[in-house]
Amino acid sequence: MNTKTLTHNNPISLFQELVESIKEGYRIVGNKSFLTTYPYFEIDLYYNEGEVTVLTDEEVLATVQIVEYDKLKFLLAIQQHVVSGWEVDLKTLSFSEIGSKFVTMNKPSHEGNKQYTREEMEEMGYEDLKRAAKLRGCFNKSRNQMINNILRYQAQ
Repeated sequence: MNTKTLTHNNPISLFQELVESIKEGYRIVGNKSFLTTYPYFEIDLYYNEGEVTVLTDEEVLATVQIVEYDKLKFLLAIQQHVVSGWEVDLKTLSFSEIGSKFVTMNKPSHEGNKQYTREEMEEMGYEDLKRAAKLRGCFNKSRNQMINNILRYQAQ
């Protein structure tokens, strides 16, 4: 069994190494990986163990915020998004031992990041426009409102 233990005195450093380890195939395993936070941050990872359900662009927006009180659930959610192609924005990481944990994750290759002009959207079939809107969380039954919502979303 191939294991790896990450140990740091800074949560940002731990999360940087954690993300890289997940990309290399190491996994947080729910019944084995425990995050120790005192006197330093330490977690055990296991190579090619534990199943992770891959998320699709239809299931999750291009930018997602993970908020969780339970540190293991927080780490497992980060792991699932990293395996699925999302990147951790470490500047947004907020990790408190007794409070909520928070991080923003982005997926640059997400289909919802594709930019459309008004003209392109007006030429789209309704189902294609509906899909483009849902990928951005902008769906509305009205075709015109969907186009306006997508244009507003793209301006952010």
